[in-house]
Amino acid sequence: MMCLVLLCMSSLLGCATTKIATWAHFRPVVDLKEYGCRKIAVLPFHGRNAGGAAAMMQGALAEWGYYDLVERRDLEAVLDEHGLQRQAVFDSETAVRVGKLAGASHVVLGDVTASSVDVRSETRYRTIRVRIGTNYMTMTNADGTTTEIPVPQYADRREPYTYYTMSADGRVTFRVVDVETGSIVHSKNVARSFNRGSAERSALPTESGILADLMEGICNEFRTQICPYSLKVSKKFLKPDSDNDASEEEVDRALQLIRADDLAGAEEALGRALESDPNHAAAWFDRAMVVALQARVDEAIVYAVKALRLDPENDTIIEGK
Repeated sequence: MMCLVLLCMSSLLGCATTKIATWAHFRPVVDLKEYGCRKIAVLPFHGRNAGGAAAMMQGALAEWGYYDLVERRDLEAVLDEHGLQRQAVFDSETAVRVGKLAGASHVVLGDVTASSVDVRSETRYRTIRVRIGTNYMTMTNADGTTTEIPVPQYADRREPYTYYTMSADGRVTFRVVDVETGSIVHSKNVARSFNRGSAERSALPTESGILADLMEGICNEFRTQICPYSLKVSKKFLKPDSDNDASEEEVDRALQLIRADDLAGAEEALGRALESDPNHAAAWFDRAMVVALQARVDEAIVYAVKALRLDPENDTIIEGK
């Protein structure tokens, strides 16, 4: 009986999970380098607060450094030289012309279709307790004397106060144009909003500040559309569940490498684990997670299916797939 209990405990431990924080790598919706992108020019945007939005887009792309960018001063020199500095809208034809003059292979256009803040105030009421007087309670002491004990009296009172609400909206339609062909490689409408209320006006951001925050978020979101990026995430991995000692050791080694943010090393270790034991469900699942974190989703699906076939009742594998 004791052997059976130990065997069950060993099985449960073998199927255990561990959560590890590591880096996940994401592919963009459109990688412009796959379209022959050599250099990008962010042209002046159109709409309210368009100048600030274009500068933020330029800064967002420069921060990640994935693409070579036309400097703002070089672009402004081209626009000024050809009388385009004050042009309100850049159509595809003009964008192609400017892009060629600036030495860009692709240009980013932006139409700011929403950039507004609304701050309102209203009178609200809250109930407060206020002291309205004092009553006295007479207490008889042991020696027969009396003592007057003051008892404060309270009442509820409705008190008016001013409540402030702020709502803001930002929306930009982005287009990326190929200078060589004049075609739109990618377009995306990105919107952000803000809604908050407070009894203290100072607790709310300034109008210019919230618009800047919204536009920065919009530009950063579009950046992920065209640039690879990474995020720190926490994911579940399966601990070793094989009777093969060599396979067990390699899975353990892989988990340590994942904790060290060495996904390539972890993938190699899991490959060795599967060479030792091709039916190691945990190794197949962990391998699926590792390649998925490297933005190789098609491979990850194949490995996750293999893990599920080997261990179809494992909730972690089902959830992970």
